[in-house]
Amino acid sequence: MPDDSRPDYYDLLQISPSAEPETVHRVYRLLAQRFHPDNQDSGNERRFRELTEAYHVISDPEKRAEYDVAYTQQQQQRWKLVATAADEDNDFNAEQQLRLTT
Repeated sequence: MPDDSRPDYYDLLQISPSAEPETVHRVYRLLAQRFHPDNQDSGNERRFRELTEAYHVISDPEKRAEYDVAYTQQQQQRWKLVATAADEDNDFNAEQQLRLTT
């Protein structure tokens, strides 16, 4: 599911991966209200669409389970690359590897 082209839905919704469904719903409603295109002060159509997509995945138990598997693999891969960079003798190579992982 998550890859380089897909955003981190937990980050978009500003929640923990272990957030309860009630929390997901409450936070989504708050953010959706803030970024809804009809809100003249802080409306943002692109951000609202991203939030809605994230909510539809995270609020559905089956879709969330699928997403979580890929999300966990992505996080493990990211930390693996960081750990590899820490083993580098050359500071330039370590910095370059670290920058590629973020």
